Amino acid sequence: MERNYFNFSNNNCLSYLAARVKFILLILFFAVDFSYAVTFSTKTIKSSGGDYTSLTAWEAGEQADLVALDRVAVAECYDFESVESPISINGWTTDADHYIKIYVPPSERRAPANPLRYRGGTADQGFA
Repeated sequence: MERNYFNFSNNNCLSYLAARVKFILLILFFAVDFSYAVTFSTKTIKSSGGDYTSLTAWEAGEQADLVALDRVAVAECYDFESVESPISINGWTTDADHYIKIYVPPSERRAPANPLRYRGGTADQGFA
């Protein structure tokens, strides 16, 4: 009758333990959830029916420490009254993963009346 046993002399014990430790680490690696997703907080800016009626109101209402909240602040701009004065985006706490995104959805985009204005032209250059 043959016995199944381990000879714990020499390196057999270390080999056995090393194999078991690798197996346990492999199980732990696949058991850990590596999917990390930051929360996107999207608000709509519309002349009516949106979360805010202007970017200035959105900036004042949503200004926060995005890092501490683990959030990305998104302003989705639809048709609303034109901006007569500059908008100040100031006082937020951001980093590479927690940032501010202001954009116009594709459904609201149209060709500009004067495309050169959108390439950095200024009023004194005739691109008003």
